[in-house]
Amino acid sequence: MDGSPRTDLDCRMISIVVLVLGILALLLAASLFSLLEHASEAAQIQHLREQAAKGDRGAKAALRRAGDPESAATAARLGAIFALILAGALAGAAASDGRGGLDWLPGLAAVLGIAAAATILADVAPRVLAASRPEWFAARLARTVGPATAAIEPLARRLRRAGGFLAARLGARNAERASGVEQRIKDLMNAGAESGGFDPSKHAIFKRVFRFCDRRARALMTPRDQVVWLDVRDTPEEIARKIVLSPHASLPVCDETLDNLLGMVQMKSLLARGAEGQPTRFKGLLTLPDFIYEGTRGPQILDVLRKAATGAAVVLDEYGSVVGVITLADVRDALLGTMIEKPEEESPRAVQRPDGSWLLDGRFPIDEFVDLFQIPRPAQGEFDTLGGLVVTKLGRIPRVGEGFQDLGLRFEVVDMDANRVDHVLVRPLDLAR
Repeated sequence: MDGSPRTDLDCRMISIVVLVLGILALLLAASLFSLLEHASEAAQIQHLREQAAKGDRGAKAALRRAGDPESAATAARLGAIFALILAGALAGAAASDGRGGLDWLPGLAAVLGIAAAATILADVAPRVLAASRPEWFAARLARTVGPATAAIEPLARRLRRAGGFLAARLGARNAERASGVEQRIKDLMNAGAESGGFDPSKHAIFKRVFRFCDRRARALMTPRDQVVWLDVRDTPEEIARKIVLSPHASLPVCDETLDNLLGMVQMKSLLARGAEGQPTRFKGLLTLPDFIYEGTRGPQILDVLRKAATGAAVVLDEYGSVVGVITLADVRDALLGTMIEKPEEESPRAVQRPDGSWLLDGRFPIDEFVDLFQIPRPAQGEFDTLGGLVVTKLGRIPRVGEGFQDLGLRFEVVDMDANRVDHVLVRPLDLAR
């Protein structure tokens, strides 16, 4: 009979099966949209061009999408969002009691189930798959899912413009977008390193490159009190001794003090003159040094050093005083790590003590400090070293024994060199107790 309970039950079961199949189809669609987005972001254009040159239609379609990557990514993201919203609506319909109501327990189960499935299928899995074979997925999906995203792109462009207008009203700047792209690249590299798809040594080098770009000259230079410089009044014996002590290929030549800088001299020129039996004189050997402000960042420093005749530059503070010297060797060490082992008598910058605390050099770079303790970077300030952080937090030049607590750590000044923080004892608060 048409109105029998069994017939109603059969219809109800059929509708539930249809709804479940619809939910699964929508979750699959969201997963494909998300996979297309992440694969397109991770794919290398050069590899796609090589595949397209061989006649791969998918690679050609992926290259067309790369012409406007932001609109294409927004369209793919929008497609995934639409699919997930529809899946949630179908889940609500499947959990209803048949009279238009929604029992709270089945409804809650439906919401949690969709949330879990969306996280796995539309976020985690696409990220991992895209990182493993980005060009392959970008080429395959550009032909299958690409037409759907192309249909959504006009709406995606309008939404992007609306979002940009709102962000501008709230004070956002284009630099924030650039920093978001940089963070996305870092996230992809970290995900690749964790999954084993990205060689750890390559990951370490790229990490150093990003860190170098953020560092300022004051964090990269050889500081003033460690600069080996020649005095015009030095004897040949003193010059020879200083050449042996210096790791640099060129040295500043000064008149009595480092602030009375006369120029830079290359060691090979001095040694060649000595080998010819001529007296050790600086006349005719000095070159005008390049100067860098201590707040200059890594990429600009590299540009200056490339053009410098001696491969070195003198670092000045805002008052024009010499605060250090920076060379291509310092840049190399920042990018690749220290290439020359330090003498045994020179104390290391970081030593972990048996009780779990760390004795750190005051010049320890703040970005390495953040990585060492796995903590968020301190609020931006005019400091690039641990000593600068201590002075900033205390608001004055500290005394030995002074300290403070911040970032889940206990800081204590254990040594001063005149007005400079020489060594700091850092202890996690759980150990401090």
